[in-house]
Amino acid sequence: QPSEKTKMLNGQSYSFFAMQLVTDHRLCKERLKQFDYANSCPELITEHFRSVLCASDIRYGPDHPESVQGTMGHGVIIEDPFSCDYGYNIHIGDNVMIGSNCTILDACKVCIGNDTVIGPNVTLAGYLLSDSPQRRRGFQSKAQGGEINIEENCAIGANVTVLPGVRIGMGAMIRPGSIIDKVRCIRLLSLNLMKIGYTAMYPIVIERGLSDFEEL
Repeated sequence: QPSEKTKMLNGQSYSFFAMQLVTDHRLCKERLKQFDYANSCPELITEHFRSVLCASDIRYGPDHPESVQGTMGHGVIIEDPFSCDYGYNIHIGDNVMIGSNCTILDACKVCIGNDTVIGPNVTLAGYLLSDSPQRRRGFQSKAQGGEINIEENCAIGANVTVLPGVRIGMGAMIRPGSIIDKVRCIRLLSLNLMKIGYTAMYPIVIERGLSDFEEL
């Protein structure tokens, strides 16, 4: 019988408040406190954020299927405060800028490509609770996650929310305040560059990886 963590990592319905996941979440929060403190000491920021991405690694052996850890490239800037659920599902490329008050709900993998800029107050929501009030039972609630993949050289505006199972294509610009939840659609949004006199078109590929969520 797979554990609730294994179910979560595999994108299956899982118990949101399973003790194993609660423990992982608490450990991540402790590492986040150290990261927030380190922002007053620039030389410690990278070291402490990497510890957030590896928060649960000490609990499992290297070959254990539940021994997962996140990754971070070079030249990454993350402004505090920053929040995430577990840390070990976050993968950040090179030269990435993440603005203040970013929240990543990393039930499944959340990948941020090279040269991407994420504005302040952005939420990458990697899981959903049931739509049914009857199935939302407080701490017994079920949830289901999906990967979020932001490809290279994207710009995510302030106050954007990205829902699980979404892929944002290379070079995309997401306008401030958007909620990205479209199912397998491709569209173009225009960015009106008034100061230099032309309109540039940026591809936005939004693809739901979870065609049908399980009955939660």
